[in-house]
Amino acid sequence: MRIYLRQILWVFSVLMALTHTSMAFADEAGRFKKAQQPDISGVYHSQSHSPEGSPKLVVFNDGFYAIPYFGGIQIGTWQIDNATVRFQPDDVKERCAVYGRYDPKLRGSMRVFFSGFEQAETYIGLATAGQNQPSLSRVFNADANCTSWPFVSLFPNTSAQTMIVQTHSNWDHEDQTPHTFEFAIDQNLNDFIVQHYPVDRENQPFEAKIQGGTLLFDRGGFLSQADKEALDKLSDEDQQFLRALKARVGIGLPNKLWFNSKYAEFVDDKEPMLYGEAERIDLTQYDHDTEMNAYVLKSAARASLPSSSSDDFRDAGTIYEYTRITQERPVDSVYKLQQERSLFHFECD
Repeated sequence: MRIYLRQILWVFSVLMALTHTSMAFADEAGRFKKAQQPDISGVYHSQSHSPEGSPKLVVFNDGFYAIPYFGGIQIGTWQIDNATVRFQPDDVKERCAVYGRYDPKLRGSMRVFFSGFEQAETYIGLATAGQNQPSLSRVFNADANCTSWPFVSLFPNTSAQTMIVQTHSNWDHEDQTPHTFEFAIDQNLNDFIVQHYPVDRENQPFEAKIQGGTLLFDRGGFLSQADKEALDKLSDEDQQFLRALKARVGIGLPNKLWFNSKYAEFVDDKEPMLYGEAERIDLTQYDHDTEMNAYVLKSAARASLPSSSSDDFRDAGTIYEYTRITQERPVDSVYKLQQERSLFHFECD
């Protein structure tokens, strides 16, 4: 019996030793594999020669990348899977969002500013409690062109409790099933920003193959790794700007938006950096005017600004704050679509 027990203990000790050796070998192999991972960080130039400026692919060694181009910038993350580098853009997951505020000057009406709706077939409707199959109006006419911004419409129905938005894809390669969303409207709100985020055909994932120490891009738009520049070739200002954008990856839509009366967008200094055209402001330099329900720039702060007309599109003297309506849900209900008339009709002569 003692011999049998001694044999069991010996076998157990051998197995433990083999397991420890195997784990150590695997760990060492993992470190070796990680050490062999190529450094792909750098600035990759585009093969195009656009007069507006060719885009660049800026790859940082921490898994973040950015593609600045004329009029915007794409940001995202990358990871290496075997011999393939996969670039994943940071895209807006929501297709539609609604922000609201109360405007004391609006009497018996509801104001809606539409953003991004001219890029696809979209519909909107307002419904009261218990209303059976409310109809939805088309926002823009088909093939709208020669548009005139901003797109603002007044609705007389202030008793509406639900805002309904339906979007249709304008991309043949995407699912053509309409997407409908309902937003619960607070009765104290009467001024809205409705934003539509259509699928961006250019903001799609892409890959690069690692071959012979160089990168071969599947898009063919960027030169190989052999032609890249080091990150330190970028100016300190550009590097600081791009790294600040990294903080926005994965955040999603903001909870608040700030606009002036002409719908120029602003963002508070305390908020993460946006990569749109919003200008940054310091709300601590503003007083909240309860009668206007707006932020008004303090006299001392206004005096320090360059002289500008109140008609200036970027005038930041009075700022209106809109809060995101989070009570939203996708629905499968069938609505009557009004095709014969649209809220906005634009057609070139």
